[in-house]
Amino acid sequence: MKTLYSIVILLALTLNVDAAHLSEKLIFSARANGAQEVPEVATNAIGVASFVLNGTRDSLCIQVNLAGLSGQVTGIHLHNAPAGMNGDVVMNLTPFIMGNNLQTIVSPIDSDLLSMMINQEIYLNVHTALNPSGEIRGQVKLETDFAYRAKLDAMQETAMVMSDATGLGLFNLSLDKQELEISVAVEGLSGPITGAHLHMAAAGMDGDVVVNLTDLIDGNLIRGSVNMGLTDELISAMNGEMIYINIHTAENPGGEIRGQLMLKQGINLDSYLSNDQQVIMTTGNSSYGVGYVSINSTFDEIEYAVQTTGLEEELAAAHIHLGEPGEAGDVLTGFMVDGSAYVEGLITGDSVTEELILALLTGDSYFNFHTATNPSGEVRGQIYRLAREGYTLNLSGDQEVPAISVAGSGGGVITMDRGQSNVHYMFVMSELSGPAQAAHFHNAMAGSNGDVVYNLSDMLMGIENYDGEFGYWNASSSPAFNMENALQFRNEAIYLNIHTAENMSGELRGQVIRGGQCQETSTGINDFDKADRFKAYPNPTSNNTTIDLTGLAGSTNVELTLRDSYGRVVRSITTRPIKYRLDLSGESAGLYLIEIRANGYNSISKLIKE
Repeated sequence: MKTLYSIVILLALTLNVDAAHLSEKLIFSARANGAQEVPEVATNAIGVASFVLNGTRDSLCIQVNLAGLSGQVTGIHLHNAPAGMNGDVVMNLTPFIMGNNLQTIVSPIDSDLLSMMINQEIYLNVHTALNPSGEIRGQVKLETDFAYRAKLDAMQETAMVMSDATGLGLFNLSLDKQELEISVAVEGLSGPITGAHLHMAAAGMDGDVVVNLTDLIDGNLIRGSVNMGLTDELISAMNGEMIYINIHTAENPGGEIRGQLMLKQGINLDSYLSNDQQVIMTTGNSSYGVGYVSINSTFDEIEYAVQTTGLEEELAAAHIHLGEPGEAGDVLTGFMVDGSAYVEGLITGDSVTEELILALLTGDSYFNFHTATNPSGEVRGQIYRLAREGYTLNLSGDQEVPAISVAGSGGGVITMDRGQSNVHYMFVMSELSGPAQAAHFHNAMAGSNGDVVYNLSDMLMGIENYDGEFGYWNASSSPAFNMENALQFRNEAIYLNIHTAENMSGELRGQVIRGGQCQETSTGINDFDKADRFKAYPNPTSNNTTIDLTGLAGSTNVELTLRDSYGRVVRSITTRPIKYRLDLSGESAGLYLIEIRANGYNSISKLIKE
C-alpha cells in the first residue's frame, strides 16, 4: 500500500485543556433516520436526541426533537440492541411526547441501562401509524473522541529481537475523524530512535507503512498530530486492529519494539507527564511519560497504564492525586510498582470511589510518579477525559427578540472536544412557516441580539416546512473555530437563529446552554419535595394536582405560572396563599414547570402530567 504523506502539527508540551471547561456530566446523543431501521424505512423524517447524565450518575435529562414524520408519534421507546439488530423495549418515553418534541428527567436511572448506553447497545425508536415498527431510529452513543492504545515490546516483532525496552502509545482520533493525536513514550531501547511508523497488518504479520511518524521523534518521545491521510481505509483498519506502530533503532533497523493499536471502550482519559508540571521543584529536567485511564461501563473498574522515560532513578511509588494544575493534592489511589518505568493494572473494589470518578471526569486529578531523589514526585501529568462537553438547545419563536408567536419548534445537541478546537452540532426544526432560508450561530446572551459568528445556511436541506443540520465547526471551517468561540459557548453566549421568508429576522431561536435543558444545575429547577415554601400533590398526576401555598402565608397575592418544558406559558394565575387545585385534564402528558412568585420569593419546580 502506498505510504500516506501526512501534514504534522507539533503539540505543546502539555495538553491544551482548561479544566474549567469540563463538567462532571456526560452527554450521549442519537441521530435518528429511516436508514437505521431494521428493515430500512424509506422516509425523509429526521430526529435528534440528547441524554445528559448528571455527575452522580443517577439522573438522565432526555430531549428528543423530531421532524418530517409521516404522522403523529404513536410510540417512542429505548430498545436494547446494537446497530443493525432489533431488541426489546427497555424504556417507554411515549407519555412525555409533546407534538414533535420530548423532554423529561429519568431518575433514578438503572445502572444496566447506563452500561448498555456506554456500550452502544441502546437505540431510540420512533413509531407512527404508517410505520408501527418504527419510522426512524438512532443508536445512542457517548459523545467522545476515539481512543486507541498500544503497548509496545520486542515480543510483538515478527523477527527475533533481544530487547527489554517498553513503550506505550496513545492515539486519539477526533470525532470528526479529521485529526489523529499521537503521544508515545519508550524506555530501555538499545540506542536512539531512528524511525517510527504506523504499518497496516494484523498482529504477528508485517505490513506496509501507512503513516510516517519519524518527524515527530523527540528523544524517547513521539508527539504530534496527523491531519491528512486519515482515509476511511486507514480508520477501518484501526478499528479492526490491523494497524501497528513500529519503533526502529540502529541495532534493530527492522524494528526493536512494536505494538498493535486497540480501540478502547468505556470512558477514556489520558495524560502527558513531565517534571515541569510538579509544584515542588525537582532535580533533573528530562523525565517524561504518557499514560491512560479507562473507566468501564459499570463504573466499578478502572484500567490504567503509564510509561515513563528518563527518570533519575528507579520508580519508588506512583499515585493518582486530587488536584487542579499547579496545586498539590491528596492521594486518591496508589499503584503497585516494581522499579520498572512501565506501570499498568486495575483499580477495583472499594478503591473505585465516587471522589476518584468525579475528579477524573472533571480534570481535577493527576498522575504523580515518585523516586527516592524526588519523594514529592519527579514526573506529573494532569488526567483529562476524551468524552466531550455537552450543550443543548430548544428552538422556539418566543426566544426571538422581539418574541414572535409561531407554530414551529425544534432543538438539538452540541458537543465540544476537550481541547476546545471544534464543536459537533445536530439540530432539527419542524412546523416552519415555509422552507428555512438561513441558519446562523450568533454571539449574544438570551434576551438580546448579536452578530453572526458562523453561517450554517449552506447545509440546509430546504424541505417544505422542516429541516435539520448535522456537522462540525472546526479548524477547517470558514471561519475556523477558535478559542474565542469556545469561550462564547462556555459562557452560554451563543444562540442558533433559523430564518424563513415570512420571518426574515428569525422564526426560531434557541440559546445554547451547558448541560441538559432539564438539569437542575442548568435551569434552577427544584423537585417539589425540595421546595421549602410550597408543595404539590399528587406528583406525577393524571388530571388534577393541589398546589399548597399556605407556606407563603402573609403574602397578599401569589403569582402561579405553569410553563411547558420549553418554558412557554401554559397558564398564569394570581391567587391567595391557599391550597389551589390545578386542573391539568386538558393538557398533554409530559414535563411542566411551576413558577411561584410572592413578595420577593421566587421558585420553579417540576410537575409531571402522566
